[in-house]
Amino acid sequence: MNSNPIQAHRSSSIVLRLGAMVALIANVASGLLFPDHNSLTAPLQPLYVPLNLASIIGVGLLPFGLPGWYARHSDELGRRGLVGAVLVAVTLLIAGIFMGLYTAIVMPFAAAEAPALVSPGPVLLPVLLITVVAEIVGPLLVGWDMLRHSVGPRWAAWTMLASAPVTLDEGAGYTRTSASI
Repeated sequence: MNSNPIQAHRSSSIVLRLGAMVALIANVASGLLFPDHNSLTAPLQPLYVPLNLASIIGVGLLPFGLPGWYARHSDELGRRGLVGAVLVAVTLLIAGIFMGLYTAIVMPFAAAEAPALVSPGPVLLPVLLITVVAEIVGPLLVGWDMLRHSVGPRWAAWTMLASAPVTLDEGAGYTRTSASI
């Protein structure tokens, strides 16, 4: 089989961009329509499940594009960049897909049939903590190396670096909610 690295990079780039656009549009729409993600009324709204499924599809595409992106820039990013990319992928899988499926499937059923099941509780606390750590460390490692070695646009690297404090604030909110239940 004859593989062309340029074609592989283009394909991974298309997958990354498509996934990011779908996830961004779905998440912005979901955030605007349902600003209180802990509400029991949001999962019962007609657009709640389709928007969450669109987000899952968009986020689900991203891990397929990351290996090609990393392979293209592996010389510049090195091992630290690899660890960061793997942590970003772990974040996408846990927060984007696992929690997305929980939100799209369990939340509507639980909100309608058994509201006590909607709260994440202590069972999901370890998953949330792993996700928060991966969501902080991964982008910091990748963003730092992107800046140091001029990989991609600078705004992308700064966005990765700026996401860590935002995640700390968001993660603290999730863990406070989970721990208090």
